[in-house]
Amino acid sequence: MDIDAAVEQHARLRGMSLKTVKTYLHCIHAFKKQCNKQLHEITKQDVIEYLDELCKKEKAGSTVNVHLQSIKFFFGVVLKKRLLLSLRGIKKPKKLPVVLSKEEVHSLINTIENPKHRLIVELLYGSGLRVGEVIRLRPRDIDLDQMRGWVRCGKGKKDRMFVIPESIKEKIHLHMKGKWLFSGNNNHHLSIMSVQLIVKEAAKKAGLYKNVHPHTLRHSFATHLIDAGYPLVVIQTMLGHANMSTTLTYIKTSSRLHCIKSPLDELNNIPTLSP
Repeated sequence: MDIDAAVEQHARLRGMSLKTVKTYLHCIHAFKKQCNKQLHEITKQDVIEYLDELCKKEKAGSTVNVHLQSIKFFFGVVLKKRLLLSLRGIKKPKKLPVVLSKEEVHSLINTIENPKHRLIVELLYGSGLRVGEVIRLRPRDIDLDQMRGWVRCGKGKKDRMFVIPESIKEKIHLHMKGKWLFSGNNNHHLSIMSVQLIVKEAAKKAGLYKNVHPHTLRHSFATHLIDAGYPLVVIQTMLGHANMSTTLTYIKTSSRLHCIKSPLDELNNIPTLSP
């Protein structure tokens, strides 16, 4: 059986992205290599033992779950076998996202001397885009008259609108000449890794000791909108979240929580009752 061809065919029928297909194939081949059995010989226990080995190697919960989903897809969808239906993913720890203050964002941006690199970071923060969305922007996706742009076929194969900061309007106009807004080599768009390195280097120069990466700017965008009092439903739309529960995470990183006064402090203002 040609595993790659079979997985790719079923993935296409479900509209999966190439990135997802590549990840699924990597996980499926890793499992098959370690299991070292013919497909018809593999049991549910083999899958459990494989996932257990990943846990022993201290792989992240999200990583283990991706392997499980990949194996489930292969056996359940491609091979039409039911041996994995009762297996559930492991519970992931709910860590709060790393967020920069406005002062930290300002410091980070000001360390970037390359105009194109600086504009990319300004757009990541100013529009709340994912790094993969920024690098795939085309001039036709930008409407500078309305100060908005469009993410085409973003996460979940969805289009959505985003705002363009007035402060970078002229800079964006200068980049609207080629096939891509941010071109890389060989007439292709800039790579995700290139942007990751730009942000990491800028954070280092700015003396930021947080774990800063491109998505940190998106977290900061969302948190600062909540700080400014924008409705959650508006923020959810701007971020392209399918579920409000994802957007609600940013309430926990908002500075509004810092303004809450403990009721214990209010007790000092209450007169003592006479016995």
